[in-house]
Amino acid sequence: MTISISHKTGKSLDDVTAALDGIFAELSDRYNITGHWKNPRLFVLSGQSIEGSVSVVEGGVELALTVGGLLAPFTPTIEKAVRDEIEKRL
Repeated sequence: MTISISHKTGKSLDDVTAALDGIFAELSDRYNITGHWKNPRLFVLSGQSIEGSVSVVEGGVELALTVGGLLAPFTPTIEKAVRDEIEKRL
């Protein structure tokens, strides 16, 4: 299953980068995912049943995640957790 989230923000690139680092540090513990910055505007992540990316675009972020395997039934829960963190921090 796919999760797609677009979120608008007026924060600077540095603030968005720091917020995303915090979001995925917290979510990595919960869902056993790892990630890294491929370039200053692209964060890629993966785990046993999750992979995707977050692009920092003009005025916001765009997230695309693919959830499969044993985590597929939890896609709505994962999407809510990610949305909540993005809305809280960005």
